[in-house]
Amino acid sequence: MPNPKPPIEDLRDPSDDWTHRVKHADEQTAPVQPLRTTRLGGPLGADQFLQQVRQWSESLYRALGIPVGLLGPGQEPDDEPDFETWWINLVADHAPTIQAKAEEYGTNSLVEVGRLYARARGRDQIEPAEAIELGCAVYAYGKIQRVIDACLKDRLPSEDTWRDAMVYAAMALYTREHGRWP
Repeated sequence: MPNPKPPIEDLRDPSDDWTHRVKHADEQTAPVQPLRTTRLGGPLGADQFLQQVRQWSESLYRALGIPVGLLGPGQEPDDEPDFETWWINLVADHAPTIQAKAEEYGTNSLVEVGRLYARARGRDQIEPAEAIELGCAVYAYGKIQRVIDACLKDRLPSEDTWRDAMVYAAMALYTREHGRWP
């Protein structure tokens, strides 16, 4: 008699709305946003109606447990998104992870690496925001070096490396605009 397989540990995040809804699908029905065809003062115009259909479709997909990002005008969930929609989805997918890591790690290593770089360039006094931006540049440089190393070996760099470089660029831009991270 073969040994029974041990149960698979449920690693889904219970605080994540989508995984919770799927896990408890038999216990509840997710709400679907009502489709409106009129507004105060009269019927919706064509653009407003299409926007309503889009929002309704997205709420329906979510209610069914189908993950769906923002869709471009006239797009179905399986269509390849246009660049703007793809970019918005990429950022939306990464923002929560970046925020969580920012809270977990803080800014100390970014500031210290940035200050070390500035000192190596003969600058002893820099503002914390500039140190963070320089720290992001140093870390991004390391990621780009990985890209170059892969290319020199006639391989494509990992998608993760490209994403990490993008994250450091976003962190630097946020810091420049807000004077802090995060």
